[in-house]
Amino acid sequence: MIRNKRGMNLLTEQVVFIILNVLFLSILLAFLYFQGAGKIILEKNTAKQIALLIDSSNSGTEIVLDLSNLNEKKESEVAWRDVVSVSGKDVVVRLDEKSEGRYTFFNDVNVRIDPASETSYRIVISEVQDE
Repeated sequence: MIRNKRGMNLLTEQVVFIILNVLFLSILLAFLYFQGAGKIILEKNTAKQIALLIDSSNSGTEIVLDLSNLNEKKESEVAWRDVVSVSGKDVVVRLDEKSEGRYTFFNDVNVRIDPASETSYRIVISEVQDE
């Protein structure tokens, strides 16, 4: 009954090709969506924003930041006091044990970052003491 078997193979190949392309594109879009809403980007963006805030502040400034979005995203084994810290001239944001966001500030100031509550941090910027 079917005389043109070659044409049927061509149609089958085209259908398989389209299905594989749709599958690949959906996996790619899912990956990009989860990367965009991921912890890594949140860590890096928060560290950068805090470092830029420190750079634009004068000594003697005290800032209280509401970081409730970090508290919702952090893993349970990370204590709230360890989520945001300063290491030298780097602001470090850590939401899990495996990764961290780090950004350097350039002002020559002393920075102390302490938890103010369960959802906020207090940043105190003071002058560098000459020794």
